[in-house]
Amino acid sequence: MNTNITVLNQGFSKYSRKEDVFADLVTVVKGTERVINTYFRQYEVKEVSQKIDELLKGLSGQSP
Repeated sequence: MNTNITVLNQGFSKYSRKEDVFADLVTVVKGTERVINTYFRQYEVKEVSQKIDELLKGLSGQSP
């Protein structure tokens, strides 16, 4: 199985393995969770989570 991923950014590829992409995504998600918990009131967390879910569905090609 080919695990290489090419991410083009003006001809530069940062990622060479899916595992590297996944590790960065996990870091972003954990950081986002900390920001949400720090800066949003509890009742706003659900709204922010729903918007993030919509963005993720868009990435996967599903309709929100």
